[in-house]
Formats: sequence, C-alpha cells, structure tokens
Amino acid sequence: NIIDNFDQSTAYIVYGNQGEIASSIEKITNNATFIATKLECKAGDRFLITGKCVSVQARAYVFVDESDRILLKASQTFVGEKSVIEAPESAITAYFTLTKSESVEFVILDPSIEELDDKITETNKSLTSLEEEVSNIIITESGIEEEIYNSAYLSKDYISAGGTLGTAARYWSVRIPVAKGLRYKLDSSNVSNQTVFRIAKTVEREITEVLINEASPETKNYEIYCDGSFNYILWTLSNAYDLEGTPSVKRIEGGGKKLSPDIQIPPESLPGFEDSIKDITDRLDGVVYKSNIIYCYADQETANQFQAIEDGVNIFVGYNANVNSIQRAINTIPRDTDKQWYIFAVGEFRTSSFNHFATEDPLSGESQEDYVCYIEMVDRQNIHLFGVGNR
Repeated sequence: NIIDNFDQSTAYIVYGNQGEIASSIEKITNNATFIATKLECKAGDRFLITGKCVSVQARAYVFVDESDRILLKASQTFVGEKSVIEAPESAITAYFTLTKSESVEFVILDPSIEELDDKITETNKSLTSLEEEVSNIIITESGIEEEIYNSAYLSKDYISAGGTLGTAARYWSVRIPVAKGLRYKLDSSNVSNQTVFRIAKTVEREITEVLINEASPETKNYEIYCDGSFNYILWTLSNAYDLEGTPSVKRIEGGGKKLSPDIQIPPESLPGFEDSIKDITDRLDGVVYKSNIIYCYADQETANQFQAIEDGVNIFVGYNANVNSIQRAINTIPRDTDKQWYIFAVGEFRTSSFNHFATEDPLSGESQEDYVCYIEMVDRQNIHLFGVGNR
C-alpha cells in the first residue's frame, strides 16, 4: 500500500484526449479535496484502487508515453469500490488523482499475488473433491420446518457487487432476524423476476460476511446455519421496481448433518469426533464458488456512458452496434471450461441469421448493407448471456 506517497491537497489535471499529445498538465495545490501522485511506470504494471471517488473535475488516472501522448485515462467517477488498472504499452508515467478520503486505498499489485490466486484455485479444486468425499459419509436430517416469511421482512437494502450495503428504490431484499442454533432455508422458486441472488450475514445493519455474490439468478434456494455471530440475514432478490411472486423463508429446528451410520468408527476415536465433523461441514457450507463476469458494450458511445475501457478480458466494446463484442468475449472462453461464465450485453445490439449477414465489410465502402454478424457458440459451454439495456 503506497497511499502515503500521495501529495496531500494536490490534484493533477491532464488536458487532452486519448491518443493525442496532452495540451497541458497542471498540478493544482492547496485544494483540500484531492490527493495525487506522479509515478514512473512500465507496460503491464498493475494498480489497485479501492474507495469511493466522486469528483469529476480531476482524473482518477492518466497514463502517458515519453512524448506526453495520452495512452489511457478515466474520469474519477469510473473508479468505484474496487478497480484494477493496468499500464498500457509504451507507458512511462502515470498520474493518479483521487478524492481525499480515509476509505481510499492505493496499491501496486505484486506478481506474487497472481501466483497466490493460482494456489487458491488449486485449493478450491481440492475442496470440491473433499466435498464429494464428505457427502458420502454425511447424512442430513430435515428437522422441524416452520415458514416465517411475511411482507414486513421486505427491504430496499441491497448487497453491492463489492460486498457493501446500499439502499435503492428499485431493489427488493428480505431482511430476516435469526437466532443461534437454528437453520434457515431460503427459496425464491416462486419469484418470477429474480435478477440477482446475493446473501450476507449482518449484525444489525453491518455486513459481517457475504455468503453469495454475483451468483446466477437461476439459483433458487440456499440454507444457512446461525452460529450466533450474526443476528440478521440479508437476501437480495431483484433490482426490478416490483417484486413478482412470494419468496419463502423457513426456520428449521433440529436435524442437521450427521455421520452416516454405515461408517464404522473405532471407539477410541469417538471423543470429539462430532465436533470435527461439524467443523468440516461448516467449512464446506462457507465455500463460495465465484463466477466469471464479462461486460460487452454495443458500441463506443455506450461504453463511454459507463466510462468503460476495453481490456480484452472483462470488457469488450463493439463496432456499429453489432454483436462482435459478444463474439470476441465468447472466443476468449476456454472450450473445456468447467466454470460458469456470465456475459452482460449492454446497449442496443442488431443481429441477423448466418444466411443474411453482409458479405462485404462496410469499412471498405463496397457494401450497401450494414455489417450485422451472428453469434457462434459451437463447442462452448456454461455461458449465460444477459441483455442489459433496450434490446
């Protein structure tokens, strides 16, 4: 963390458009709103910014080459609760200007972190294998179920993608008081317009742990055991203005996971064994399988509205409102992936069948038709495509 390297009460303002020589680079001082730094960098250097930055006067970041040509920049509103920025090719200098706030953090990412991520991936695979093995020796007894949902539990609170608590008129959540030693079963099968499925433990209105985030809206049920470390469950269901259908919340007393009677345990290993099994199953209950999210924008104008910059990994920008950004995103997904991929298509896309797309590229000026391509998903799996916008 190098937040201490920032100049206090200072902002860098870089004038000019991306791809052009900066017309002016000004260092504004004696401004209590900003903190800023100028860093030497090289292509591929990665920076992590966390914290809410709201000023639009300054730039959150600008990268320039040795001629002060602007390679990459973004307005400060682009930086949200967690943003990773990678220095582009030919970059030698980076200017960062953030809103002064105790919540802002600025970190240069070490490559060893990526190596750690690889180890975490391998660990998750081991946990999956362990879960399968444990499922063969653990049985679940149902216990006594009681439906406790009522409309008084409905809330406008929501869990953001970054795992923080927010409130918005269009969101629908269920906020459930819970008691230690009981289990709770959530079921949204009767909610026809479910668009999100996020669950968090809270103490009053403070989130202590996010159990599910960015999971598929196709997920309809989940079960939680209350160990006394939290007293509410917040369950985000939809970001529509109306909630269509009635969710179910059942309180379960008794039952739970137990060792299968088919498994013979030597008597000398019995003391404390139940606690060990409970520890294993509790750990498995806490495993969250993260999804892979890709955003595809119909054209550059749409991308500009969201201050989105194509990175070829999580963000793709199309040409002339056709679906080439979606196709390029699909092409990056491994054919043998066993993960779930969610592509959010943002904006208005125009498509046609294979037999009707133009044979000439309109950029050459030889075609009388708009180039409207189709989407090919041959030999691909686990891809979920969602429309975000008008069409």
